[in-house]
Amino acid sequence: MIESHTVHTCPSGDVSLAYRLFGRSDHGSPTAKTPVLFVHGLSYFSYDWVNFGVQLCTARLGCAMDMRGFGDSTYSQAGDYAVTTMADDITRLLDHLKWRSVILVAHSMGGRSATCFAAAHPARVAGLVLVDWSPENAPAG
Repeated sequence: MIESHTVHTCPSGDVSLAYRLFGRSDHGSPTAKTPVLFVHGLSYFSYDWVNFGVQLCTARLGCAMDMRGFGDSTYSQAGDYAVTTMADDITRLLDHLKWRSVILVAHSMGGRSATCFAAAHPARVAGLVLVDWSPENAPAG
């Protein structure tokens, strides 16, 4: 079952990032709950988080992003897919959404970018959930 969400884009360097918004919130209220940003892994994209995210975000906003070169986001003309660049994409998306703090839920490759973002911006991370990730790629795969 595909739950309701809306698709938007955000500029980030030489790409346009696609993202899906869902959930409910009293955004702007002093009691608004911290939103959740979902970051996909290598063989996935934002769409894979929608059903799970909608179920989790019944009282808060949720956003699933397509990392550069994945899903509905555009490819980098410069071929820049560095972990630090993808962490910067997270920063730009959060700035675009005007989210000062976020709970990050990241899978595999997305976990590397989320960890890099969290290390650079600890005050913006209310929580960090890493699923099936490693800080470095294993040579054996």
